[in-house]
Amino acid sequence: MALDDELARELKKPLGVLIPNEHVTYENLQNYAEKSAKTISVGDCTCIRLIAFGIIPHIIVIDGIEQRNKNVHSITAIESALELEESLSLSCENTAGNISSDSLGKIKLALVSTKKVILKVNGEEDLLTLAFCWFAPDNSIIFYGQPNSGMVIIEVNDMVRIKAESFIRRIRGE
Repeated sequence: MALDDELARELKKPLGVLIPNEHVTYENLQNYAEKSAKTISVGDCTCIRLIAFGIIPHIIVIDGIEQRNKNVHSITAIESALELEESLSLSCENTAGNISSDSLGKIKLALVSTKKVILKVNGEEDLLTLAFCWFAPDNSIIFYGQPNSGMVIIEVNDMVRIKAESFIRRIRGE
């Protein structure tokens, strides 16, 4: 099912706190990461920025594309920053504008893993943020990029979960 215009507009609004690019610093991000049950990063650029600050998320979600441009170097840079033997690498198929059953299954596996997880998405990872909002434990922190604006930080709680579930059901036509 394709996103309708109204839903697409709603999803362009930040789901959490937007930190403008000029204020995306180690100090501003570390405060969130320290107190989280799980730290989840969605998007290649966001993952690279966090790793550059020395913040290694529990779950990294990437697709090798930054602002519609293929960037295989981002995957290599992210993988080299992690101890690969101490991490779990998963992959899933997820078409643009969709949240596939394959993605949902891999997200659930990632969330119960005791290892760091790299979830490589063949397709598009943007909407998977919603699935993490729905399934991540309370007090998890999700980081994702807001194009040309900054980084969004979501603290998972019941309100976020209800909103994410509503969006997912609309996306899936339920």
